[in-house]
Amino acid sequence: MSLGFKTFEVPGKIVLTGEHAVVRGHSALAMPHPDFKMKWTIEPSARWSIPLGCEEFFWHSGKSLSRRWGFAFESESDRQARPLRVTHESSIPMGAGAGSSAAMCVSMVRIWQSYFEKMELTWTEEHAAATELENRFHGKSSGMDTAAVMSSSPIVYKKGSVPRPLRAMPSLPFVIRCHDTGLRSSTRACVEKVMAWGKRHPETAQACDETMDRATHQAASAWERADGGALAKSLKLAQSCFEEWGLMTPSMTELKEKLEREGALAVKATGAGDGGFL
Repeated sequence: MSLGFKTFEVPGKIVLTGEHAVVRGHSALAMPHPDFKMKWTIEPSARWSIPLGCEEFFWHSGKSLSRRWGFAFESESDRQARPLRVTHESSIPMGAGAGSSAAMCVSMVRIWQSYFEKMELTWTEEHAAATELENRFHGKSSGMDTAAVMSSSPIVYKKGSVPRPLRAMPSLPFVIRCHDTGLRSSTRACVEKVMAWGKRHPETAQACDETMDRATHQAASAWERADGGALAKSLKLAQSCFEEWGLMTPSMTELKEKLEREGALAVKATGAGDGGFL
């Protein structure tokens, strides 16, 4: 029994292009958020102590992963064999498209991997386990968010494939800033909204997905060339899809126009839409 005091830190995420279309097999460009973090600590204890509000998902993930990995964790006696004190702090806003659920799921995989003393997971194994947990939040996760928070650099992600890291530039002639709209929304609800819209407008929906995919490839190329102008064009292309999907509230549009008047090269919703960040 080598389990002792351990910490686990996972970032939030930013999506530049590819939201919603990635669910249907198109590419997305996402990256870990440089400022948002989620941190967990675990240590042996005489009894279980879990942060308020996290209990239900904590136990759900423990049972789900124990079955996945073949460990006994169903009965009360299984739980009491090695109780933990678990603490948690996070700067990732919830319901803002910043990756709070993905960070939670990746953290749970790492905590329970340590608890069960399971051998080190491959990237694919860890990603698959975290994505399965995230289905509880998204309905059917594309795996993009979990891949982004597991990464150390921007990635091009396509469902079912290992993400491609983008080459790091020594310096970038542009700055990406996140502006909070103050609105919060449910990823699941936004996904369902886009799916319902797509059933009513199948040809337009297919065109939007293709536009978003094109925006991703253009953005990835611009990033690796450190071409701010080309990146701005790709973000504007991606933003047009959010407007077509009806995922921009009036106050989001008002903030977008304000930022453009102040000199932003491009302004785009990031995440599911109907709130969160621009």
